[in-house]
Amino acid sequence: MVTEKFTKEWQEAGIQQKDESIVLLTGHRKSGTTMFLNLFDGHRALCCYPVDLSVLYAYFPRFICEHHTEDELRTRLDTIVCDLLKHKMSKCGVKNVDVRTFRADFFAHLGSKNIRDPKQVIQAMTTAWRSLVEQNNRPWLVVKETSADIYAAELIKWFPKMRIIQLVRDPRDNYAALKAGVEKYYSKFGEGYRETLASLLHRALIDMRMALVNKKRFGADRYLVLRFEDVARSTENSMRSVASFLGIEFDPCLLKPTVYGRSIPGNNFEGELMYSVITKNVDRWRERITPAEAQIIEFYFSGIMEEFGYQAEYSPTQQADAQAEFYKWMNYRYFYSDSFSTASKA
Repeated sequence: MVTEKFTKEWQEAGIQQKDESIVLLTGHRKSGTTMFLNLFDGHRALCCYPVDLSVLYAYFPRFICEHHTEDELRTRLDTIVCDLLKHKMSKCGVKNVDVRTFRADFFAHLGSKNIRDPKQVIQAMTTAWRSLVEQNNRPWLVVKETSADIYAAELIKWFPKMRIIQLVRDPRDNYAALKAGVEKYYSKFGEGYRETLASLLHRALIDMRMALVNKKRFGADRYLVLRFEDVARSTENSMRSVASFLGIEFDPCLLKPTVYGRSIPGNNFEGELMYSVITKNVDRWRERITPAEAQIIEFYFSGIMEEFGYQAEYSPTQQADAQAEFYKWMNYRYFYSDSFSTASKA
């Protein structure tokens, strides 16, 4: 049961629990957020939305800033919200979730005037899901979105009772997990190994910095930061901390990842069927990435890695030399323009 502290807080604020009591799980991609979300699934005080919100990057802000009709915006939302949910339910073998009803309720709650409002879109999604699975009485609605820590200030403004839990991961292991999916998945979107590494250097570094800033800004009672390694190695201790943070009773079901009550394999690119939290890929970056890749990562993450207990293995000179080589490619790939040729034509 939710502690009296939080129940009283909600009542005194006059806030409807289903509208405001959201737990946001976030972290850089392949930092364990899907596994983490699935640990929340079976608890009687938690209602889990089973897929990424997606709207914070696939709909807002760029898509709505372009010139689209209301019908086009609805089609986009139908694709990234309803079709994504349908795909996940099918993949997990869940047959008793009527996505058609969810779709109808989602757009009914949203209406036409709110289609460009991020708070209203998210609220329509969560309200429709609670109604569909008949879990309106569960105090917390749990949602997931990678790198949403960047938008923490906006999200907490929209949902004042929101709690945020962010996972961080050793960036070398994080890149190893991403690298394993380049050929099978990320290459379909134009990412090679170097593009994936460049993405990690930019976005995962932002995530780590935001973890430190947000925890201080919003306080330990609103913002919890956990290391993926600790969740994997000491799952019970980590989930007891989570239960305390949310004011709910610890239940052993928090140790078993499920989706809508079904046990499913983990989200990994190696094709291994893992139905529980495992430590296989914790601190395995030495086997999975090259020394040069590790040196580049250590160069960029120097200082902040240590804030989370991740120790560099290479000297600053080795890091700098590897980064110099990588910079030659990255500068040409993302920043270089032939000003000489342009000048000659002027």
